[in-house]
Parts: sequence; C-alpha cells; structure tokens
Amino acid sequence: MNYDKKFILDSIKRLGNRYGTHESFRDVVTCCAYSFANSVDFKEEREKEYLRIINKYSDEEKELFPKILTALVNEYTKAEEPVDILGDIYENLNLTKKGSAQFFTPLDVCKVMAKITIDKDQSEKSIKERGYINVSDPACGSGRNLYAAYSELLDNGISNNKILLVGDDLDLTCCCMTYIQLSLMGANAIVNHQDSLTMNRYDTFYTVSYAMNKELQEKISDKSKEVEEEIEV
Repeated sequence: MNYDKKFILDSIKRLGNRYGTHESFRDVVTCCAYSFANSVDFKEEREKEYLRIINKYSDEEKELFPKILTALVNEYTKAEEPVDILGDIYENLNLTKKGSAQFFTPLDVCKVMAKITIDKDQSEKSIKERGYINVSDPACGSGRNLYAAYSELLDNGISNNKILLVGDDLDLTCCCMTYIQLSLMGANAIVNHQDSLTMNRYDTFYTVSYAMNKELQEKISDKSKEVEEEIEV
C-alpha cells in the first residue's frame, strides 16, 4: 500500500462515512497536533480531548490515524519545495468555511510575495541586531505564507536556527494544519490558537525544533525583556 497524499484523502473520506468529512478531517489533524504538542509541552486538557476524539472511532478506524501521519511524513520526505498537503486536501474536500469568508492564498502567490518582501540584506541585519529573524502571520490559515517565507529565507542562506515562524488563527483546525506541517519541516515555530483582534488566546503549540533550540529561546527572551524595559520608561 502506498502511504501518500491519495491515501490521506481516501482515509479521511472513509472516516467521514460516520461523522462527515469535515469532522473526520478536524479529528485527524487535532489528534496529530495534540500528540506532537504534548511531547514538548504536556497539557492534560489536550490529552483528554485526544482520548475523547479517538474513542469515537472503531478499532479498525483508529488504525488509520497513525497511517495517515506516516503518509504525511512520506510526502514531506520527498518534497523538494514548499508544499501544503493538508491545506490541499482541506480544499479538495470543500471544507473551507465560505460563510466565514475563509480563503487560503494559493501557494504560488505566497511564493511570489515572499520573494518580493524578503530581502537578504535586511534579514542579515535583523539577525545581527537581535540574533534571529521573525516571520509572523496573524491569520495563518493552513500556513502557506509561512512555508513560502521559510523556504525563501533558507534559499537566501539564512540558518534554520536563526528563523522563528509565528502563526495565529482563530480556527483550531487551521492552527493544527500549520503546526503539524511546520513540525515536519523542522522549523522553529510557535502556533497560537487565538483571536488576533481581541488577543484572546486558547492554546499555544511549539514545534519540537523550537523546544530544543534553547539558544533561540534565550535570544527571544532577551528581546522581550528589552521591549518591557522600553515600555516601562
């Protein structure tokens, strides 16, 4: 059996026979994201939600969850440029929330935007001043702008250890898609499940790469302290 993108799509459709494809897709990415997140930042609420979700399914259906993750890993292993496997499947299944004006910018457009907005000299200047460069997207969707920016920075010779990606979204499914794929890319990333307008935050996910990068964490902490001192003055 080929564990690939088609396998993921077919498996979600199969799981959707009982609960619908929207719920089955959400369940798959939530369980995967919570498994990753709890390996570096354990939260009991995530564990309870994971068990609630997975126990909805039969033993045979449960076996599809790790196989889907295997297929996703396989897709990223062979990818030579930015890809958005989960976002593509989400759109293929017509799961975008049209009533909420949810729209994912095409990846090719994101790549062009990244090339236009990212300047190698400015990136190096930022790293020289604070030790890292930060790319943020307050409405990240499936993460395409972050993937494109990340790839462009790497192509410009910027070290992975000096790149911090931050994505925010009100939709938990979007946060999970972005977080899972940034994790598989090996990116130093933080994904916030939050309302970027009110700044109400519901959860935060750290990639394994970021959790292990103590040097980057220290630089971010030092910069935060400088900002706090400026505000106090």
